[in-house]
Amino acid sequence: MSVINQVLYVNRLEQDSGLIGHRVQKRSATIWLTGCNSAGRSIIGNCLENELRLQGYPVKLLDETEVLQDLVGELGLTEIDRNENLRRISFIADLLTQNGVFVIISAASPSHVVRDETRQRLGKVIEVCISTPMNDCEHRDDELYEPPRHPDVECRTDRESVAESADKVLAN
Repeated sequence: MSVINQVLYVNRLEQDSGLIGHRVQKRSATIWLTGCNSAGRSIIGNCLENELRLQGYPVKLLDETEVLQDLVGELGLTEIDRNENLRRISFIADLLTQNGVFVIISAASPSHVVRDETRQRLGKVIEVCISTPMNDCEHRDDELYEPPRHPDVECRTDRESVAESADKVLAN
């Protein structure tokens, strides 16, 4: 049984037994969607957020662009600034997951170093590589992007629909 299915199953058992809210530690996980620009991270993230919410789970989507604009406006698009933005996103994700919220991070996350650092901080992370042919991506800085070495899930947006990709993530 996958990490998400285990967490969802246990959460359902707690809900059915009436234990939620009675000093039972809520379980959650972080789903980290990584991939080049325009690969489909945001739309898959929105689909995952909607599906988890429909199933009755607390969930929050942290989109790299929105966080950069709304929360950390002093940061730009340099490699150093992007890495700092990802560290801040992972800090927020950690706070949310500690409080029983499923977190979906939609961020290019171009560096192995920052992704590995984030995995150590967050614990339960499902790394999802959203891949598509490079000619379908915005070529803003994709030459800096290092694909995950061993993602938990790979979604091929050139071969599967958004719903199929979301289902694949939830089944993992």
